Amino acid sequence: MTFLQSVKQRAWWVVSANNHRASFSSVASVCRSYLRAFEGSGNYHIDSDGEMRVLSIVARHGDGLILDVGANVGDWSLAAASVFKNGKIHAFEPVASTFEMLQTNTAALSERVVLRQIGMSDSAGSAVIHVPQLGSALSSIQDTAPGGRSERIQVDALDAYCDAAGIDRIRFLKIDTEGWDHKVLQGAARLLEEQRIDVVQFEYGPWALQTRFLLADFYALLEAAEMTVGKVYPSHVAFAS
Repeated sequence: MTFLQSVKQRAWWVVSANNHRASFSSVASVCRSYLRAFEGSGNYHIDSDGEMRVLSIVARHGDGLILDVGANVGDWSLAAASVFKNGKIHAFEPVASTFEMLQTNTAALSERVVLRQIGMSDSAGSAVIHVPQLGSALSSIQDTAPGGRSERIQVDALDAYCDAAGIDRIRFLKIDTEGWDHKVLQGAARLLEEQRIDVVQFEYGPWALQTRFLLADFYALLEAAEMTVGKVYPSHVAFAS
């Protein structure tokens, strides 16, 4: 055992032996807060969580078609439109009341933003979506939020949608569907296999315990399409080495 390992082992022993003390608990609380800030946990503001930075970098290398799957009230679509000056956006939002808000918020960009009141999944059909409250960003086919109400929606697969819409290539695919992101990607299997999607942004969170589709599964799915996976931070993207 090296000197440094010995020091670390001693420090771990001291901490674990005293974790019942108030002073040690306070330090632990501060450390947890620091780690949450470092990881950007709980920050859902496009301007500061790294999403706008990623959009801006991708936009520097050319415009193209952007898909916003799980558009909610349109904040991300508006951000994308501001940096992809000539890009066209297809925004998908299945919840009726939220879709109305999306229409209102993107009305000024109606020539560039195509709105679709439909959800995306691994196949076409219908599903029940759970809506915690009006305009909620947590609405999900995967029942991750208690309370609220539910409604039946129509769903499609991206492969089929792009075929029908004559879409040959996707510049940026953003997915934020609260536990359904893996289903959306599975519905784009052919697009991924044929490498017709340049950039994918997806969300990974606690609901993975319910879906049992873990981070390793996302890696396997995307790396099979020769994509490199990375985590978005406010200042950089930490790509897998």
